Amino acid sequence: MIPTSKIAVVRIGLPELYLVKYMAHRACLNGSSSVRFDEGDREENLYDDNLVGQANTLALHYYLFKQKLMAEDVYNYSRLLANMNPTQSDGGQDVLDSDIDMKGSMIREWYKKKDPNDMRCSVREYHDNWIYVFGFVSNYAAEQHYNKEKEIIVKILGWLKSEDLPPPSTEPGKWNGARYLWGRDIRPLPIPKNLYPSIFSQQLLKHLK
Repeated sequence: MIPTSKIAVVRIGLPELYLVKYMAHRACLNGSSSVRFDEGDREENLYDDNLVGQANTLALHYYLFKQKLMAEDVYNYSRLLANMNPTQSDGGQDVLDSDIDMKGSMIREWYKKKDPNDMRCSVREYHDNWIYVFGFVSNYAAEQHYNKEKEIIVKILGWLKSEDLPPPSTEPGKWNGARYLWGRDIRPLPIPKNLYPSIFSQQLLKHLK
């Protein structure tokens, strides 16, 4: 069970929201979804899905690297590489030079009162020896809400290692083929620092010169 005190809350307001929105639009080119299998559903929700994903990814950078400007530099550079190769998958790597995959989702209006411990934390794009981090946007439901609220609130629930995950689910429906644990069963924050590069490490600084 993950207590509320262990959930990291990251607020993304202006002007950073403009950055997230821009990156979400760029990510829409040749975008796909591992959850939405219907082509019409995927196209209809592609921008919203990407906006939620980019907000979670930027929030993870803020959480890991603490220093705002440096965190944004690392995020911007990784997105620059992705935007230069829009048809090439990043393989799930969301933090430069590290095997970390941020799994971000959106809490629906009707779902808001549900305990995050009762949420499924799922992985479809699985890699051995990776770290998976789970976050969710709690105040965003559609583009009109985004414009009115002028901020997105990301809550980072926890993390796990590849070996923590069970085999792919065989249950019918949208969870078929996904590996998942309930929120109460994943590892609470913080993420050990030896599992991701320091903001001052040579491997990151070489990209930011």
